[in-house]
Amino acid sequence: MRKYVALMGEVKPPIDTKEIDTMQNSLMKTLGALNVSLDKDLAAIFILTAKNVFLALWSSVGRLMEAIERIRFAVWPCQVNFGIGIGEITTGIDKTHDLRSDGPAWWEAKTALETAKKSKRKTCGVTDAVISGLSDFDVSMLVGDSLVLLQAIRQRWTQGQAEMVETIVIANGFSTDLIQKDLAMNLGIDQPGLNKKMKSALVNDYFRTANTIQNLIDKELKNNK
Repeated sequence: MRKYVALMGEVKPPIDTKEIDTMQNSLMKTLGALNVSLDKDLAAIFILTAKNVFLALWSSVGRLMEAIERIRFAVWPCQVNFGIGIGEITTGIDKTHDLRSDGPAWWEAKTALETAKKSKRKTCGVTDAVISGLSDFDVSMLVGDSLVLLQAIRQRWTQGQAEMVETIVIANGFSTDLIQKDLAMNLGIDQPGLNKKMKSALVNDYFRTANTIQNLIDKELKNNK
């Protein structure tokens, strides 16, 4: 039976209640943009539910990791956690969630989200995103460790490096084939300076690792069509 990728995310609201509307507006704008750009990959679009929880269902993995990254940037500096579940959908699927789908994919996503929310309490293996439902144990462990490494890289970024990565992701996704001349111009620096900043921030390593995770999920989906 066919498998899907269910994504559940939850944003921890800012302490200052005056900033809640700003965060929610930014999140809704980003989710709307993702619904347009990722339409062919989504079985059910991104929606924002109560208490800053958002949902989406993917029929193909597409640009899953890019979408997650863009949501992180949209709600920064608020903390956001992601649960990604891989599994079957046992009900009908409505593109706009007017009729909510259900099945193992969503159950795995809920479990993964709860695990991600508890992750920050750990002394090692901290990650804001957890993937659950991969059938191969070794692959599941590899993906989990890779997500932890991605978190470690993000935590090393300065504000300037994070802004650079955001510019790259919005303009070019997670592709490592960058037109550095145009990117350097957008950032207001020369190409040698860009190369130095990208190397220092481990940008290409970050993108390659994220793309490897996507490829492993894609393989899982294709093996169960």
